[in-house]
Amino acid sequence: MYLKARFHMMQLILSFDKHMESRLQLSLDELCIWSTQNDMKVNRSKTKEIMIDFSAQNSVAEIPLLTIQDEPIERITHATVVCVTVSSDLTWNAHVNTIL
Repeated sequence: MYLKARFHMMQLILSFDKHMESRLQLSLDELCIWSTQNDMKVNRSKTKEIMIDFSAQNSVAEIPLLTIQDEPIERITHATVVCVTVSSDLTWNAHVNTIL
């Protein structure tokens, strides 16, 4: 049986705390190990990170970038998922601009 799987987006929804970045990196590392064991590969060029943070004390710029095989993943401010543009500030501006 032939199985081809593609990961377009990995979604991890976690509440922020001081250990969040290490948990996210650990989860990403585990995903990479799992994909290798299952004859798949995570495509670094297609993997993106979007941070959504409304708290006043946390700055997204202070959070280290996630990495795949020691290469940083691009951090983006908006992404299109199933024809809906999601932005890091959760406003509809980017989506409306896309469809107009």
